[in-house]
Amino acid sequence: MKHKLNTLFRVIMVACFASASISSFASCEEAIYTNAQELKPDSCSVERCCNINVCDSINMPVFIVDGVEVQVQDLDSIPNDDIERVEIIKDENITKIFSPRLGGILLITTKSKRFLTPLLENYKRSMEYGKQNRLPGQLLIRGDSIKTAPVHTWSHPYIGPSFPGGESALYEFIESNLQYPEEAKKNNEHGLVVVTFYVEKDGTITNARILRGRTPSLDAEALRIVSIMPKWEPGKMNGELKRVNYSLPIRFK
Repeated sequence: MKHKLNTLFRVIMVACFASASISSFASCEEAIYTNAQELKPDSCSVERCCNINVCDSINMPVFIVDGVEVQVQDLDSIPNDDIERVEIIKDENITKIFSPRLGGILLITTKSKRFLTPLLENYKRSMEYGKQNRLPGQLLIRGDSIKTAPVHTWSHPYIGPSFPGGESALYEFIESNLQYPEEAKKNNEHGLVVVTFYVEKDGTITNARILRGRTPSLDAEALRIVSIMPKWEPGKMNGELKRVNYSLPIRFK
């Protein structure tokens, strides 16, 4: 099957046989000139490159336009004056990650970013368990798909520990019981102190310590506030009481 190729594809097929591992061009004309100089006597000529049949699927490069892998026939839809940049990658350390093809990777950046907008309307998407078939025009994602994990619904989900009366009651308790240290007032000390502690299965608070401190006087007051708190409502998992670690921010201002 013959296929009339535009100037862009002539550039690409010449570049397939260039010796440089990574090349970058600002225009098609520059790419044609540069890569033509690198052709070896036994390489395919520009005339032979005009026939799509001379390069089989193994030697054909991977075509990526605006981050999207496309098929060779899709290149004909790109006007030459829409091409912003052409980059050819033939480094084995890079190409072997993407494809076993020998032709390397051809990166094309267009001015209109045309392939980031869905242009293909007649393709049908097919699915199988754990894997989606990629079609031309879809963003390139390499690697094996991960099977969807089973979904479990718990009749009694996790319920975190809480202060009696809820969060608003907790901060009312802090505000009414906080005693701003005189030393801290004198030194204009302020800021956020975070106290971490455990709420045991019976609601008592244990192992309180400073997770994020400010000054010794503010840290000590924050620990004092936690130490005088009443029992909390303990946490539960699937209806079973649990010992839960909790972090509480106390702001001094």
